[in-house]
Amino acid sequence: MRRSASRALRYSGPERAAAVQALKAAGAAMLAWALAAFWIESPMALMAPWTALVLVDSTVYRSLRAGARQLGIISVGAVLASVAMFLTRGSTLPAMAMSLPPLMLIAGYRRLGAHGIYGATTALFMIAYGAYQPWQVGHRLLETPIGALIGLSINAFVLPPVRFDGVRANLHALAVECGELLQAIGDGLKRPWGSAQAGAWEDQARRLHRGVQAVAQARQRATESTRLNPGRRMRRGHRTPPHRSWTDSGRKSSTT
Repeated sequence: MRRSASRALRYSGPERAAAVQALKAAGAAMLAWALAAFWIESPMALMAPWTALVLVDSTVYRSLRAGARQLGIISVGAVLASVAMFLTRGSTLPAMAMSLPPLMLIAGYRRLGAHGIYGATTALFMIAYGAYQPWQVGHRLLETPIGALIGLSINAFVLPPVRFDGVRANLHALAVECGELLQAIGDGLKRPWGSAQAGAWEDQARRLHRGVQAVAQARQRATESTRLNPGRRMRRGHRTPPHRSWTDSGRKSSTT
């Protein structure tokens, strides 16, 4: 932890990016709670900071995509919980039994990803709090877009994340692994060697393909971080990742 904190303070890299995103998420949650509690005078003021917190994602594109999904699933959870509480006259366990099974089935829908569970958790919060009157449901539904707007705005306009460093870091790690393998083979050929040693070198060479895949994934994240990112040109200190030809030839050779 001390080493990570020191690198975050001294160098631009993944440690500093993680620290910036954590501070942005915390600030977004605090601002959303303040607006919900004092502006619309919400009695609970939970949905706004929670939505803002989870929408400060690793890229602006993911925040926008997650925002639409989360608004939908939280609204469904709030409505189902309210209907269940109304039909059971505010009884907690029957309301849970009525609302949670369909919400958990919705949570398993593949396209919702990790956001599917938010419908069930929203229902739990509302049932446990006993908030099912129309005006209380209206507060929950109003808090959600407020938190989403704040989370999206902070992620997009306050040091918007641009993920170019991961490509260079993975390329450097791949080059180091290749160099170590070549040095091991060169040193091994100076001495008597057999099939077992050759098999070990071959296995190590095959494992290099995972490094090529890591570079491709980092390049995909870098491309995604520039999509719908209004603050890309405001960020300094980010160099364009090396061209794809640096790794395409390695991918072709490893496949053959």
